[in-house]
Amino acid sequence: MAKVDKSFGYFVVTEEKFPRVIILWKTELGKVAAKKIYGPYLSKHQMNIALKLMLRIFPFHSNKQPTEKGFLDFQIGECPGPHPGSLSRGGFLKTIQGI
Repeated sequence: MAKVDKSFGYFVVTEEKFPRVIILWKTELGKVAAKKIYGPYLSKHQMNIALKLMLRIFPFHSNKQPTEKGFLDFQIGECPGPHPGSLSRGGFLKTIQGI
């Protein structure tokens, strides 16, 4: 019972108006409505590196907040963000599909 639960990690594209790409463990998969699930992967460190590379190639919004207030990546121009007037839903979905 005291053992650490070593489960596999997955990239998850959420099923929302503006989908997010997040990393979840197998035990957390049922907590989020997922459109697509990619994995399993062993190393969370390698997954974080891959997610940062995806953000550089395909800028997308991965924060739960629907506003840019307090969101540094949007303010410095590294994230288009799903905010009114910042990016159309169609363009955002095309970016997520590219990922």
